[in-house]
Amino acid sequence: MAKDYYDVLGVARDADTDAIKRAYRALAMKHHPDRNPGDKKAEQSFKDATEAYEVLGDEKKRPAYDRYGHSAFQNSGGGGGAHPTSAGFGDIFEDMFSEFADIMGTGRRGGQQRGVRHGSDLRVDVDLSLEEAFYGTEKTIEVTAPIACESCSGKGSRSGRGAQACGECDGTGTLRVQRGFFTLEQTCRRCQGRGRVIADACRRCQGSGQMRGRSRVSVKIPRGADNGTRIRVSEKGGFAGAMGGKNGDLYIFVRIDIHPIFQRENNTIMCRLPVSMTAAALGRSITLPSIDGGKVSLKVPAGSQTGDRFRLRGKGTYALQSAMRGDMIVALEVEVPRNLSERQRKNLEDFEKEEKKAQNPESESFLSRVGEFWTRSKRRAS
Repeated sequence: MAKDYYDVLGVARDADTDAIKRAYRALAMKHHPDRNPGDKKAEQSFKDATEAYEVLGDEKKRPAYDRYGHSAFQNSGGGGGAHPTSAGFGDIFEDMFSEFADIMGTGRRGGQQRGVRHGSDLRVDVDLSLEEAFYGTEKTIEVTAPIACESCSGKGSRSGRGAQACGECDGTGTLRVQRGFFTLEQTCRRCQGRGRVIADACRRCQGSGQMRGRSRVSVKIPRGADNGTRIRVSEKGGFAGAMGGKNGDLYIFVRIDIHPIFQRENNTIMCRLPVSMTAAALGRSITLPSIDGGKVSLKVPAGSQTGDRFRLRGKGTYALQSAMRGDMIVALEVEVPRNLSERQRKNLEDFEKEEKKAQNPESESFLSRVGEFWTRSKRRAS
């Protein structure tokens, strides 16, 4: 008597396609002949599960089975074999193949990549002045990295022939091994999966084609570069070596030095401007430098205070790879005089006597709030 396909897979009759797929995959992995060599019971269980999934995993066959049972396929040949050829088997057997390959040590996960190797990528930090970043500049950088071996010119072989196709795997980097239903790919031991070998290795570089050395690279830094700007110089990194891959890339990371006058915030140039107390009180026109080497005139209004900020349009730095410039912001800091002479002290004392509340609104407002605070505190205490 034929077994019920739902019982074979161990799922309910209303199970969805994903549940049926998971159930079959678990059974196939458990009873697969490669995992159970010589076990006839396991082999039959695998065939039964495959037959059941061939029907229940098919959206056209399953309704027919639900209605007519096994008799639905008696004359059609569907569902009678244990050959995984239906459309739903592809991804399942791909996963199974991957797991078998990992178990047998023939998988690609964590192994060497087949074919040629690329050279190592390198990172170099470059320090620029704010002016260099503003205008853009060109720097010559010395890089310590693998370079072509001087003895074999990077070929890796004494004869200069370089790497040749591996005779063991015919240059594919893999060997095929038959395992039951599957043909597994195994990394070629002779060439380590590269597909190429060097018969007469150079004594100096041991066939790698590389040696440690220094090279000089000229790099153009675009205007507007900022802290963290990354510039890629193609194939100027580590030498790939004898297997013929491309050299690695060189990555330049920009660092901006501290400037004695300006600070940069994105495309805005910040400038702190200390002014004397009298200049802030009376007002003054002040000439300042700009990042482009020119001069800008700033009129400080009478009565200016510490923290007042003035914006100079278009006097900032360039955006990266753009003709647009940001602004320059000047932050005022009023400096209180020190080391007064007796005459200056007397003049200030006389000035203080003549001061009016309206001349110092901030301090008068603060003192007023302090007085109100103390009054409320006394009321609560009483």
